[in-house]
Amino acid sequence: MAGLGTEKFSELQRVTPDLNTDYVVGLQFDSVTNGFNNVINPANAFGGASNSPFVYGSNTGTVQPKVGTFTNNSYYSSVLGGNRQYLQNSAHSTIIGGYYNYIFQSGLSSVQGGHYNSANNTNHSTIIGGESNIISSGRYNLIGGGQQNYVSNSEHSNVIGGYQNHVNYSYVSVIGTGYYNSVQGSYNAIIGTGEFNRIVNTDGGSVIGGSNNYLNNTKDSAIMGGYHNTIGNIVSGRSPFNFIGVGGYNTIEGSGSFNSIGGGKSNYLNGTYSSIGGGKKNRIASPTPQPPQHSHIGGGYHNYNAGSRSNIVNGNYNTIQPGLNNCNIGTGYMNTVTGNYGVIGSGSYNTVSFFGTILNGNYNTTSAYFGTILNGYNNTITGANTAIIAGSNISTSLNNTAVAANFAVATSNPTPSAGLATLIAGTVNVTYPNLTATSMIFLTAQDSNTAGYVNVTAQSPSGFTITSSNLTDTGSIAWIVIQQT
Repeated sequence: MAGLGTEKFSELQRVTPDLNTDYVVGLQFDSVTNGFNNVINPANAFGGASNSPFVYGSNTGTVQPKVGTFTNNSYYSSVLGGNRQYLQNSAHSTIIGGYYNYIFQSGLSSVQGGHYNSANNTNHSTIIGGESNIISSGRYNLIGGGQQNYVSNSEHSNVIGGYQNHVNYSYVSVIGTGYYNSVQGSYNAIIGTGEFNRIVNTDGGSVIGGSNNYLNNTKDSAIMGGYHNTIGNIVSGRSPFNFIGVGGYNTIEGSGSFNSIGGGKSNYLNGTYSSIGGGKKNRIASPTPQPPQHSHIGGGYHNYNAGSRSNIVNGNYNTIQPGLNNCNIGTGYMNTVTGNYGVIGSGSYNTVSFFGTILNGNYNTTSAYFGTILNGYNNTITGANTAIIAGSNISTSLNNTAVAANFAVATSNPTPSAGLATLIAGTVNVTYPNLTATSMIFLTAQDSNTAGYVNVTAQSPSGFTITSSNLTDTGSIAWIVIQQT
């Protein structure tokens, strides 16, 4: 036998088996050699025919204990200890210890300890301890322990422990521990721990912990923890690369991707490249066919962002309406953006339209292009390129105008708010097409060529006339128009 790797083992321990109890036995091997097609007679391998606790089974290459209740009608398979073990119609399989363990129509599989564990119609699968665990119809699967865990119709999938965790019709998927967790119809999916977490029809999905979290029909998405959080598209398609951190009752769905909800409660996101940081009942979605893209809500309560490339930082009940682009609300309450590029900094009940800006205040409205309200209360702009600096209850339809404390100054062509006119024989006509009955005109002489007093002697919607008390004056007169609103 030299050169064949022969090793000698001395007797370690021997106990007399009890028919009604499990037992542990140390075996004395006369010799074990490496190689293949070796045959060991139990009479020699297990301490001699008279005191060996093991015998050959009825089929080729099978070994089972001499005492206890066993069924072993398999091939090249072994029952090594325990009681009431059942190894049927299988090959190259082993039950080691425990009781009421069962291997049926399986190959190269094992049940190692525990009780009421079962490997059925599987290959290359293992159950290590625990109670009432089942591997059925698959291959290369493992249950590490726990109770009533189940791996079925799967490959390369594991349940490490816990209670009533199930992996069904899945590939390369894992449940670590916890209870009532399940992975179904998925590939490369993992549930770390927790309770009642589910992954269905998902590739590369992860639920790390928490309870009642759900990944459905998605890809490469993850829920870290929390409770009743959901990522998926129940209707059609898949929503890949999405993430929910923690919190409760948060949802990401639709066919969009690269979305995230950090935490909070009852937040909802149906978009692409968008995020909700936290808060409660915030919503990024749109009834239009095109969902929001690159949009964000930082936090707050009941904010609604239906625009793309748009942001709501915080606050309550703020809204960016559907179909808009590049809009922003900082914070505040009940603020609304109704046009592209609209901006509201803060305040409440403010409404801004296309390219409009409201920095602060309450109940302010801009409904024309490039309207700006810096502050105030109940102010309204319906004219383009117009600003209200401050004040209250101001309403202006003037274009190219700045208003402060109920006065307005025109600020841009074709109607400048100020100018310079040169007297000819003591008079000059100034064209000003936006002049009204409430316009105020201020005049100031600019040089010594004006010897008399100057004033406005005529006024019409198209302009006004400056006249000097000295009819020989040829000086320059500065003028400014302030529009009283």
